[in-house]
Parts: sequence; structure tokens; C-alpha cells
Amino acid sequence: MGLAFWGGIVVMAHGLIVYLCAKSREKKTNNEITLQKEKNMQKYGLKNFSIGMVLFFWGLYIGTL
Repeated sequence: MGLAFWGGIVVMAHGLIVYLCAKSREKKTNNEITLQKEKNMQKYGLKNFSIGMVLFFWGLYIGTL
């Protein structure tokens, strides 16, 4: 339980930080190439957040068995 639970929390936090940083940088840029790069980083952050949620809830489920 411990590895999946804490690993899920770490991956969720990482994904959320990446998403929020890319979102704030997106507002500051007017370059089209940089804008596309920030959008890709947002997708990467959301993907990591969702993977972290799966690990987190999987760890909770295993812990209750």
C-alpha cells in the first residue's frame, strides 16, 4: 500500500506543478512555437496527475484489503 499511495501523491503533485507552471507561462508568451510547447507541457502535467490519481486510489484500495 505504501509505495502506491505515496508514489501516487508524488506523481499527482508533480503533474499539478508542471500544469500550473505551463499555464502561467502560457499567459506571458506571444510566440506561437513557445505557446504550442506550453500547451504540450499542460497535457503532460494532466497526464501525470491522472496517473498519480490512479496510483493513489489503487494504494488506498490495497490498504483496505
